[in-house]
Amino acid sequence: MYFRLWLPMFFLSIHVFTTKVNAGNQKDSARDLYLEGLQVLATPNLKATEYEQVLSYFEKAKAEAATNKEEADLYHLSILGLARVYYEMAYAIDANDTRRSIFLNRSIAEYRSIPRFSPRWSEALFEQAWAYTIIEDYQGALGALYSLKDPYFALGFFPELNVLEAIIYWRNCHFDKAEQALQTFQSSYASLLQKNKTQGIIDEIEALQIRAQIISLEIKSAQASLLEREKALLSTEKKEISRSYVVGPDHFFWGVSPKERWIDELGYYRIAIKSLCYE
Repeated sequence: MYFRLWLPMFFLSIHVFTTKVNAGNQKDSARDLYLEGLQVLATPNLKATEYEQVLSYFEKAKAEAATNKEEADLYHLSILGLARVYYEMAYAIDANDTRRSIFLNRSIAEYRSIPRFSPRWSEALFEQAWAYTIIEDYQGALGALYSLKDPYFALGFFPELNVLEAIIYWRNCHFDKAEQALQTFQSSYASLLQKNKTQGIIDEIEALQIRAQIISLEIKSAQASLLEREKALLSTEKKEISRSYVVGPDHFFWGVSPKERWIDELGYYRIAIKSLCYE
């Protein structure tokens, strides 16, 4: 199952940057390039050549903005744009196409290049968690979500975080943890439907509630299926799916505690998870 990122920031940015460009007489090439990319991206049913065109605009906008300290946010937006487009390109092609993993890894690399403590850093962490999930790097996905739970990001609004967490646990047959994540979502965000008057936020939470209900049903179905499978395997050797714990040269195993997290560790966590599913 694959999940597509919703990209409202692109289309919000069209209005924001158009307003800024039109407000002054002096053109800013980085902004113009970024806007050109956004306008192409808004075209329905983009073709591969059009995606490449968008990437070209964002690359040029990134390069132009990098030379101007006053355009730091545009620089970060251009990086996010590249990451999101690579993600979209991966989503648009067949799951068996080898280019899918290439595009997703490029997407992750762009997300990880967002400077730490940038105002866009939390967005990058959350969206790369989705990309990690699709390539089945659940350790990276859970690590990104674990970082976002830190009090440092307390002002961030990520109602989908617990839903994504539930998806990861469900796909690894950790059904109790999946249900706990859904319960956390309900208790944390359901009350906002009575308190929040912003229609966009209400619509988003209601859509997530529907997705959470579907996932909950899928969890129950998977549990029942697993029980039936276990009954059939009682007289034979059970073989669990093996997923090795991948630790690169810039990581090492460490027992983490919510009371002992450090800000400079955020964004670098990988949470070990072993699949409990059977082949």
